[in-house]
Amino acid sequence: MPPGGGGMRLPGLSERGQAVHEALRALARAVRSFSLYDAHNAAIRHFLEELSVRFERGLSQFGDLPLEIRPFEIVLGGERVYVEADRERSLAYKL
Repeated sequence: MPPGGGGMRLPGLSERGQAVHEALRALARAVRSFSLYDAHNAAIRHFLEELSVRFERGLSQFGDLPLEIRPFEIVLGGERVYVEADRERSLAYKL
Protein backbone atom coordinates (compact mmCIF):
# COMPACT_ATOMS: atom_id res chain seq x y z
CA MET A 1 0.00 0.00 0.00
CA PRO A 2 1.35 3.48 -0.81
CA PRO A 3 2.38 5.89 1.92
CA GLY A 4 -0.58 7.41 3.68
CA GLY A 5 -2.76 4.34 3.28
CA GLY A 6 -5.45 3.73 0.70
CA GLY A 7 -7.32 6.47 -1.04
CA MET A 8 -10.96 7.33 -0.61
CA ARG A 9 -13.12 5.64 -3.25
CA LEU A 10 -15.58 7.86 -5.05
CA PRO A 11 -18.68 6.12 -6.36
CA GLY A 12 -19.11 6.23 -10.10
CA LEU A 13 -15.50 7.00 -11.02
CA SER A 14 -13.72 4.78 -13.49
CA GLU A 15 -10.45 3.17 -12.45
CA ARG A 16 -8.61 5.91 -14.36
CA GLY A 17 -10.71 8.62 -12.71
CA GLN A 18 -10.10 7.13 -9.27
CA ALA A 19 -6.33 7.04 -9.85
CA VAL A 20 -6.35 10.71 -10.85
CA HIS A 21 -8.59 11.59 -7.90
CA GLU A 22 -6.12 9.98 -5.49
CA ALA A 23 -3.15 11.72 -7.13
CA LEU A 24 -4.87 15.11 -6.95
CA ARG A 25 -5.81 14.56 -3.30
CA ALA A 26 -2.15 13.77 -2.58
CA LEU A 27 -1.13 16.96 -4.41
CA ALA A 28 -3.63 19.04 -2.42
CA ARG A 29 -2.33 17.56 0.88
CA ALA A 30 1.28 18.26 -0.13
CA VAL A 31 0.45 21.86 -1.06
CA ARG A 32 -1.35 22.43 2.26
CA SER A 33 1.52 20.86 4.20
CA PHE A 34 3.92 23.60 3.05
CA SER A 35 1.78 26.20 4.81
CA LEU A 36 1.50 24.09 7.98
CA TYR A 37 5.01 22.72 8.48
CA ASP A 38 8.62 23.82 8.21
CA ALA A 39 10.08 22.86 4.83
CA HIS A 40 12.36 20.28 6.47
CA ASN A 41 9.60 18.59 8.47
CA ALA A 42 9.18 14.83 8.03
CA ALA A 43 5.48 15.32 7.29
CA ILE A 44 6.32 17.24 4.13
CA ARG A 45 8.65 14.47 2.97
CA HIS A 46 5.86 11.96 3.61
CA PHE A 47 3.31 13.98 1.59
CA LEU A 48 5.77 14.45 -1.29
CA GLU A 49 6.56 10.72 -1.31
CA GLU A 50 2.86 9.87 -1.42
CA LEU A 51 2.39 12.40 -4.22
CA SER A 52 5.18 10.81 -6.26
CA VAL A 53 3.82 7.29 -5.79
CA ARG A 54 0.29 8.23 -6.79
CA PHE A 55 1.26 10.23 -9.88
CA GLU A 56 3.74 7.59 -11.06
CA ARG A 57 1.07 4.90 -10.65
CA GLY A 58 -1.56 6.86 -12.57
CA LEU A 59 0.73 7.93 -15.38
CA SER A 60 2.35 4.51 -15.84
CA GLN A 61 -1.02 2.77 -15.90
CA PHE A 62 -3.04 5.26 -17.96
CA GLY A 63 -0.57 7.47 -19.86
CA ASP A 64 -1.44 11.09 -20.57
CA LEU A 65 -4.22 12.43 -18.39
CA PRO A 66 -5.69 15.58 -19.99
CA LEU A 67 -7.30 17.55 -17.17
CA GLU A 68 -9.77 20.40 -17.42
CA ILE A 69 -9.24 22.86 -14.56
CA ARG A 70 -12.36 24.71 -13.43
CA PRO A 71 -12.61 27.17 -10.51
CA PHE A 72 -13.59 24.54 -7.91
CA GLU A 73 -13.17 21.22 -9.69
CA ILE A 74 -10.88 19.25 -11.97
CA VAL A 75 -12.40 17.11 -14.70
CA LEU A 76 -10.93 14.18 -16.64
CA GLY A 77 -12.91 13.08 -19.69
CA GLY A 78 -16.21 14.24 -18.21
CA GLU A 79 -15.51 12.76 -14.75
CA ARG A 80 -15.23 15.15 -11.81
CA VAL A 81 -12.06 13.77 -10.22
CA TYR A 82 -11.51 16.64 -7.76
CA VAL A 83 -14.09 18.92 -6.14
CA GLU A 84 -13.48 21.44 -3.36
CA ALA A 85 -15.87 24.37 -2.94
CA ASP A 86 -13.80 26.07 -0.22
CA ARG A 87 -11.69 28.67 -2.03
CA GLU A 88 -8.96 28.58 0.63
CA ARG A 89 -8.53 24.79 0.33
CA SER A 90 -9.27 24.29 -3.35
CA LEU A 91 -6.34 23.11 -5.44
CA ALA A 92 -8.41 23.80 -8.56
CA TYR A 93 -9.00 27.40 -7.50
CA LYS A 94 -5.28 27.89 -6.87
CA LEU A 95 -4.43 26.47 -10.28
